[in-house]
This record gives sequence, structure tokens and C-alpha cells, in this order.
Amino acid sequence: MQIIDIHANQSPTPLPQVSDKLKELYGIECHGVDASALSAFTALNIATKLKDVPAEAIICHRRKDLVAAIDSLRLRGIKKGSVKIIYAPADEKSLDEKLTSATLKATDIIVVPTKADTLNQNFSGANIIVIEPTAPLGEETPVSVPQTGHSHLNITWLGPINEYQRLQNLVNAVHALGPDFHINVYGTGPARTTMPIVKGSHYMDGLNITWHGEEFDTDTAIADSDIAVATTRIPSQQDIRLRACSVPVLNSENQDALISELSEIQKDRSILATLKKQARTEYKTRFALSFHVEQWMKLLSSIRQ
Repeated sequence: MQIIDIHANQSPTPLPQVSDKLKELYGIECHGVDASALSAFTALNIATKLKDVPAEAIICHRRKDLVAAIDSLRLRGIKKGSVKIIYAPADEKSLDEKLTSATLKATDIIVVPTKADTLNQNFSGANIIVIEPTAPLGEETPVSVPQTGHSHLNITWLGPINEYQRLQNLVNAVHALGPDFHINVYGTGPARTTMPIVKGSHYMDGLNITWHGEEFDTDTAIADSDIAVATTRIPSQQDIRLRACSVPVLNSENQDALISELSEIQKDRSILATLKKQARTEYKTRFALSFHVEQWMKLLSSIRQ
């Protein structure tokens, strides 16, 4: 079986490690096509690739590349359904873009990264499958880094500050709960959204927070983490790595819900031992490379039926 994956200035999906495993374990070959700035040129690139590659599916990650993939089949005179069009949005921006009814009709499968995205109104009526992201960790069983001893609980933000409201919720929650928690922020974001949080935190009495910027060692950051908060709606590479190292990642978009979760840990720190085991289990059963490859294999096998 052969498939075409349209690369668009980001890590492709399947990731290179996923592509390698699909070929090694199942004989599936993934051929990359680079996206152009103009959708018409991307369509020509795909159509040219289809001359040499008898692909059974085309995977694309942006709306403009999805349109290009559909157009490439018209250019080659390929009937709908002969080559399956799979749309796997690569980021939240792509997930939030509305598809026209014609585009939806021409798309065979939409792959979303979370169960919540199955309710996305932009994909209403489509054949939706959930395949959660993975991280190229190399080892399937990464070793947990030993933690540094401290009396307070370290809460980690690991990654860019793009969803600033999530960080603001964390700052507000820890300020409300008192000095039992210390926030470590590893990463930066746009000044217009990040600086108000930085400045505001200086005026919160009793708030313990350290801004590490972009100069930090990830292993050290993980080693000093008791808990982490999700930096995005879609599990990031950093969030997955934290789970792999048995660091619980709280994914509460609502400030009150986050306060409630942290309050429970504050009252009974023994809960952390259970949460750490759960984080590691989540990695193995939801985000590990082997599991991710298996999910893609099931999807690609289904298009042959």
C-alpha cells in the first residue's frame, strides 16, 4: 500500500517515525509532497506524484492543501473514492477553519486529535476518526527523571505561551490557593499577551512564580516538576513527554476546575502517587509511538474494505 502525505512547513502526520514503522511493520510506503504557497501549485505537485505513485490515499493537514488534494484528483481524472482523501488538521487553527459543503463531501475521512473535536461543527456530517498525537521520544519506555526534593509543589508550564488564557488561569488559581505551589514557566509568547500576565503576577501577594524564558534544559524542567498544566487544547509534544516521565498533566481550560483539581492535591499530597501512575499509563495507552502507529494502520486498512 502507498500513500501521499502533504508536508506544510511542520512535522508531517504521520511523523517520520510513524512512516518508518508503517513501512517496517506493515509495508506501507508514505511519499511526501511539499506544499506550495499557492494551492494550485500544490495540486499540480500532487497530480505529478500520482503519475508515478499508485497511491490509495492522500493525507493533508491544512484546509488549502485539502482543497489542492481534491483538485489534484480532478486534474488526473481520478474518480471520487478511487484515492481516499484524509484530512488530519495539524493544529488548532486548522481545526477551527470552516470547510465548504463541497469540500466536506469530497473528503473521505477527517482525523481529529481529541474526542472533543468530534463535536466540531466545521466537520458536521463527516466521517470522523480520533487519533491522538504522539511524540518522537525515540525510546518506547522513556525513563522517568528523579525529582528534586522541595517542600512546595512545582507546577510546570512547558512550551510556548500561545493560549495565554490558560496561563492566566494557572496564575490566578495558584494565587487563590496560596504558597503551597510554585509555578515554573518554561517558554515565551507574544509580548502583547504575555507581558500583562508577567506584570500582573508581580502585584499578586504570596504568588511564587519563576519565568525561565527560552533558555532552559528540558530534562531539568521535567525533573523539577510535580505537576504540569496543558499548554494547548491538543496534547503537545512537551505534554506527551511529561506524561511519559510520569508527570501528571492537568488539562482544565476553566479556572474554577483547575482550582478544584489543585485544591484536592493540596489537601492530600498522596494523591500525586496515583496521578503519576495514571500519567505514565496515559502515555502508554494513548500517546506511545507503537499505539499511534497501530491507530493509523487500522485507519489505512479500513479504506481498503
